[in-house]
Amino acid sequence: MDPAPPDARDRLFKALAAFQDRLGVELSFGENLSPARAQGFGIGSLAVFWGVGELEKLDFEVLLEKENDMDMVRGLLETVIDVDFVVPASDPLHIIDPLCPTYAESR
Repeated sequence: MDPAPPDARDRLFKALAAFQDRLGVELSFGENLSPARAQGFGIGSLAVFWGVGELEKLDFEVLLEKENDMDMVRGLLETVIDVDFVVPASDPLHIIDPLCPTYAESR
C-alpha cells in the first residue's frame, strides 16, 4: 500500500482533531512508525474513555453532525478497523495521569 499524500494526511489529521473536540475525551492519532509491522495500515488512532459509562452516554449523532467531515474522512480511508475493549483499572493511574478525572482528588 502506498502512503497517503501529505495533503491527504493533513486533512485527515485536521478532521480527527475536530472529532477530538467533539468527543471531549483523550484522542491520539498519527502515522504508523513501523511500516514493516503495520500490515498495510499507515495511520492509527486511539480514543480513551475513563469508564464504560462515558462510552455508553456518548452521543454519536453529535460527532456526525457535520456530514461533510465524515464524507471527507471516508474518502481518505481505504480500510478501517474499530476495536472496543475494557481495561480494568489494576494500577493507580489516577495518581500519575493529570488527564484522569480523579487525579485532582488524589492530590
